[in-house]
Amino acid sequence: MLVFGTLAVIAGLLLFIFLTGQLTGLLMESANGDSAAYALLHFNEPAIVICFLLLEAILFIKFIPNEEDYSKKRGVGYQEPQKQRKIPIKSLLRIIICCILAVVLILPLLSANIYTLISEDGIKSHFIVDTQEYSWDDVSEYKVDCDDSRGLSVTFTMNDGNAFEVLHGPKSATKEFSDKYDDTLAFLVDIDARLRAKGITKNVTHMETAVAFYQSGEKKLWKYVSVLTGYSEIYPDGDELPVSETVTQ
Repeated sequence: MLVFGTLAVIAGLLLFIFLTGQLTGLLMESANGDSAAYALLHFNEPAIVICFLLLEAILFIKFIPNEEDYSKKRGVGYQEPQKQRKIPIKSLLRIIICCILAVVLILPLLSANIYTLISEDGIKSHFIVDTQEYSWDDVSEYKVDCDDSRGLSVTFTMNDGNAFEVLHGPKSATKEFSDKYDDTLAFLVDIDARLRAKGITKNVTHMETAVAFYQSGEKKLWKYVSVLTGYSEIYPDGDELPVSETVTQ
């Protein structure tokens, strides 16, 4: 019984992940389908963890003996325990399970409505409703960095000091975005050109890490990374980058 229950939890979790992805895609298209945009889903991974814990809680509750289980044991030779234990009522356990399932059903809606939207118009924070909105004209500076575990990161700092990292995390893109750009880095190359044309300051660090990371393992993205890091301008002929700790443009 425990094995089948565990398999059911795993199946339920996989179904949850699939339905969450489908719902997020539908909501993204309905809200932003007329623009090339993608969203970083901040609650997606926590929602999956919470769903798993809630499904495990249901499995645990199913194994809690209730008054019906104890009544089945009563018969010839049954002796009442010396200390009267508090026996859960089956109807109460059912109510608790229904409440847990209701929370599981709400989680995808929360996951799909807590995100940062990055589009050709700018950056928007959305927590159930839009909370902050910036155009690319509001960017005061931006930073391109790289580490050997996650790869490239791009962070935009606005005039009011708020900063947005726009590459890492679960993503959901509109169809127009997917048709126009083959990767988020391709989109950021366009944004980079716009900001540089306005004279916005760009700080590039750990260029040598980006070279090692993308030229060895992510070669198809290197053409975008070389532009974002400024490598293609410093070494237009593709010369090797000398070893250094930090390169700032």
